[in-house]
Amino acid sequence: MTHDCRICGHDKHQEIFSHSNTPLFVGILGPDTPEQLANVKLPISLVKCLNCDTIQQPVEPKVDALLDQIYMASHDNACSGTRTGEGEFGRQRAQQFLDGVALNEMPADILEIGCNQGHMLAICKERGGKTMVGVEPSVDEAFSPKSGIEILPGYFSKDSVGGSTFDLAYMIEVLEHIPQPIEFLRDVHAVLKPAGKIAISVPNCESGLEFGNIGMPIHEHLIYFTPDTLSDTLRRAGFNVLHVKGTFSHLYCLAKRIDTKSVPQGSAEVVTDTFWPAAERKFKMLQEFTDKQTGAWGLYGACSLTANLLAWYPHIDLKAAIVIDADSNKWGKIVSGCPKKTVSPADAVSMGVENVVVMPFGFQENIEGFIRDRFPELEPTLLFRGLADEYAVKARS
Repeated sequence: MTHDCRICGHDKHQEIFSHSNTPLFVGILGPDTPEQLANVKLPISLVKCLNCDTIQQPVEPKVDALLDQIYMASHDNACSGTRTGEGEFGRQRAQQFLDGVALNEMPADILEIGCNQGHMLAICKERGGKTMVGVEPSVDEAFSPKSGIEILPGYFSKDSVGGSTFDLAYMIEVLEHIPQPIEFLRDVHAVLKPAGKIAISVPNCESGLEFGNIGMPIHEHLIYFTPDTLSDTLRRAGFNVLHVKGTFSHLYCLAKRIDTKSVPQGSAEVVTDTFWPAAERKFKMLQEFTDKQTGAWGLYGACSLTANLLAWYPHIDLKAAIVIDADSNKWGKIVSGCPKKTVSPADAVSMGVENVVVMPFGFQENIEGFIRDRFPELEPTLLFRGLADEYAVKARS
């Protein structure tokens, strides 16, 4: 396998994970979804650069050629989770982002890259932002969802915002999708004011590898960041890192634009050989759970973890399974990689479901609390119970 690192350009790497059968697209299937995306499975692999230690997918032309179609198919589509800022869970995620990047006050001019329908921009405006601009590839034309918010179609570049400059640019779970992150971040650098800042959230690869986040390796995610490699990437692109916070599921970073060259500082060794053994323990847990069920039971979460688990461990009897999600966008629809139409928690109760296994890697205890509060008829089993607290203790030490 030949591959030049997407961060530093180095050509030496080590494979740390591969699987021959991983869903290409995890999103809502509709009449306009291209056939080459729906329920298609392709090989996936992750490698670690032996120079900068960044974990990434090697370049795969067949997948790269389909990424545009995946992003276009994501219009009005919560691909693998709740959209930030939309609905109850979405607003909780918005607050987690703002807390994580330590954005206590909003500056005047704000840019969101990958803004979907602008739900998060609306929250930032509520909290003091004045001029709000979003860039989103899945929208067809520019529009304004609310006064003072403008959403522009297409992929972000330094030319896509028409010469405007910003006090703050932020992106929520975007950077991991970018094939050439340094060039992309330098374009962000170019549209920031001299003292402008960048705020970023990405999935936490460090905990994902340690605890077996089965939903982490997906074809859309090209880079898998740890706290150190995220900081290193920003320094290479001309930013001074002010703050990095790691939680069980995500990394949050705030950095400031600088004009002097910043030197990469290196990365701590990341344990990579725990991923598959931890994943196999989750397969066993789900098998033990399903073996005990005598009636309808639920997979709670139409997400990448559900899709990957069912693809990687096809031994579960799904005849009595019900796919459940709190996201109303998914109700009555099939999410690619999941076996059946998604139903609401209320519908699951009416269908006689009593026991559910909670799938999403992050937010496990939050989902459990939601279920017990709103739907006490359902008994949740958590695949990752207590691991967020375990990670938090380790991070503090």
